[in-house]
Amino acid sequence: MDRLRKIGDYPNSACLVSLRNRLQMLEGYEYQPNNAMSHSIARSASEEVVPMLESTQLAVTCRLPGAPVSSRRKNHDCRLLATSDRDLVGEVPAARASATSELADDFHSAGINFEVTSLHTGESELPEGVTRWRQGRIRDGIPTGAENESYHFVVRHEDFLDLLGPSPRIEKVAETNAHEGLLYMPDTDSLLFTTLGVLEHAPNQIKRLCLKTHEIFFISENTDYANGMTLDCQGNLLICQQGCKGSPAYIEKIDLKTGVSSNIADNWYGRRLNGPNDIVVKSDGSIWFTDPDYPMEQGFGEENPMLKNQVYRIDPDGTVDVVADKFQKPNGLAFSPDESRLYVTDTGYYSGVPEVDKNRPHSITVFDVKNGRQVHDRRLFASICAFDGSSLGMPDGIKVDTAGRVYVANADGVQVINETGVMLGLIRVEKAVTLAFGGPLLDTLYIVNDHEILSVKLNATGAGLPYAGTYHKLPQYAKQ
Repeated sequence: MDRLRKIGDYPNSACLVSLRNRLQMLEGYEYQPNNAMSHSIARSASEEVVPMLESTQLAVTCRLPGAPVSSRRKNHDCRLLATSDRDLVGEVPAARASATSELADDFHSAGINFEVTSLHTGESELPEGVTRWRQGRIRDGIPTGAENESYHFVVRHEDFLDLLGPSPRIEKVAETNAHEGLLYMPDTDSLLFTTLGVLEHAPNQIKRLCLKTHEIFFISENTDYANGMTLDCQGNLLICQQGCKGSPAYIEKIDLKTGVSSNIADNWYGRRLNGPNDIVVKSDGSIWFTDPDYPMEQGFGEENPMLKNQVYRIDPDGTVDVVADKFQKPNGLAFSPDESRLYVTDTGYYSGVPEVDKNRPHSITVFDVKNGRQVHDRRLFASICAFDGSSLGMPDGIKVDTAGRVYVANADGVQVINETGVMLGLIRVEKAVTLAFGGPLLDTLYIVNDHEILSVKLNATGAGLPYAGTYHKLPQYAKQ
């Protein structure tokens, strides 16, 4: 009811004061006077009602109980007009049509008569460059995918618009060979990334991009096929070195203050790792990484892997343990903001012979994390496919924001999913490989696709970045 404090600013304020007093008798509803709505609702109302609307011209938005806490919630809004302090007419969201009789009973209990004139879809106007996703029908010749294929942002759920804001844009940060390991460095306001080897079976490099000047510097000109990277809680650099023939895979730690490098894990019970791919750090200091056999499959690693494709944890004392198995190709991984869930992508679909196989995984698996060390209750979080159905998914890099939304890089761009598994939308970037949150507020999403580094500003804050979050003194990281 706080929104009605400036009641005198609206015409027919005496009517609205009386109506407000009646509405205050109800619980669980939100009301907002909105004169700008009067004309549009009057046009959609029945002819018998229009004369009364024109004489009163007092519009009220009513949000139904049960609306999500964080969303646009347009599909929970009733667009109503008050014809008197005891009468409301107007539109009800189609998604909540079954609740109209209950709504009428609630209003009646407050001495208000309520009449439904029409239903509305709840869809909001779209910003420039944003289009909606369409569920097609093969038999009717209606294609599935974006309504406008040239737009960069595709909305599958209204909540995606909250994330994008009023004027979303994809910016080109740099045109360069950028393949994996994308990582924001708060101390220098820069990005680290690994390159794609320019020659067959040639080791790649690690480079740094200064976000202020856009200059690019070498960090390492010759790696052991470096892939995923992250910072530990003290700001040390951790690198997944996939290894090559004659040089076993390992997790490298570099003290960025001294430049000292160390090997912190290269085996499990004496059996060499396959090829660490992605890596994350929990707030307790433990290090978690995926270990698929891509080096063997792509021809630069040892030919006879000694382990299954698994997910591992390195404890602060250096002990290496398996935390999850039964993956074809475990690839990206990320924790939920409260670290109670672990997400792991599986790119098994794109591997082996034939090159792709629809029977292999193209999905995100989620686990519950127990006691900070073990994972339980394995289940499918999302099966990934290109938004136009042109290919099954290649869910590679994965990140999470502090609202629990999950971002996954796929061949058609970055797909965004809410914490309950609802697909929200797509940030279209062809052949996106991986991604990272960065910037002083961790609200900019950076994306690489082998030849570019792109960025998009979002209404979000990246999670799982304990060093960057505390460095920039963000409130979301105050308790870590």
